[in-house]
Amino acid sequence: MLLTAPIRKTLLKHLAGWLVALLILAINVHQSYDPNEEVARLEPLLVVLLLWVCIIAASYLSLFLHTYFFKQGKYVQYGITFVAGSVSVAMAFRFAGEFMLDTSFAQSLINDVISFTFVMALALGVRYAKRGIIDQYRLQKTEALLLKSELETLKSQLSPHFLFNTLNNIYGTNLADPEKGSEMILHLAELYRYFLDIQKKERVSLKEELAFIRHYVELEKLRLTENNHIHFRSDITNPDTKIAPLLLMPLIENAIKYGCFPGGHSVVDIDIVCKDGLLSLSTRNSFEPGRKVVSSGNGLNNLSRRLSILYPDRFTLHSEPQDKMWLGKLRITL
Repeated sequence: MLLTAPIRKTLLKHLAGWLVALLILAINVHQSYDPNEEVARLEPLLVVLLLWVCIIAASYLSLFLHTYFFKQGKYVQYGITFVAGSVSVAMAFRFAGEFMLDTSFAQSLINDVISFTFVMALALGVRYAKRGIIDQYRLQKTEALLLKSELETLKSQLSPHFLFNTLNNIYGTNLADPEKGSEMILHLAELYRYFLDIQKKERVSLKEELAFIRHYVELEKLRLTENNHIHFRSDITNPDTKIAPLLLMPLIENAIKYGCFPGGHSVVDIDIVCKDGLLSLSTRNSFEPGRKVVSSGNGLNNLSRRLSILYPDRFTLHSEPQDKMWLGKLRITL
């Protein structure tokens, strides 16, 4: 029967590991023999091979018992067979050594049992350590794929919806004020240039992200009435600092969406500061408790999930009302 590539790869890894173990045993056993004593030339080699075979047997026996008893919830049977297995391997090792190789052992049978019990426990430890490393790698890979998927979803949701509404506004504006309509088109073009640029980027500079946000804010200012006021300020020490793209947009979008409404006076304040490795975004917008705005409600939830993956235990995110204003705060330690 032909072996598949993964099985062949696993067998080669096991073989390589056991050959290394054989080399280590050979060195240790050779050093334990007194060069002044007269012993058969083959005796050290045979002892090494015997010990090597018994260690392999104990290791795979331990893994077998763990799979077919412990993982099945048969804990009593597992405990009994584990002890019986270590005793059996120790007795087989001693019998083969004393009667087949005519070798005398310095340590007692109990010490042999303890030694092979340690070998069996070590085999389990290696299995759990290996699985832990593999699980961690798979988790990181899954989180990366999830993050990429969520970012792609954000782009796909934002682009068509935003484009449709903005083009409608530009069409209406262009009829009344062609110059203003042309300015809106320029800002929109810059936004979609950015969308295209970040398609294959995991990180962008703060300079690039802020430029995108400025175009977005300016486009919203042109779209809104004179009663809606948007103030955008930034204080960045190092513009080349890298962050994930579109990371600041959910809070800013929420502030403008909920803070600007036709027929009334409204204010939106957006402040971005980055100093000494701390990125801070603060939004403050007018708030009418009874006003309804169509929203999926997933924006901040998705943002929190992205932050948990990108900056675990290094961010704080708050969004809450205060008097007649709504405050949003995001802090990230880069």
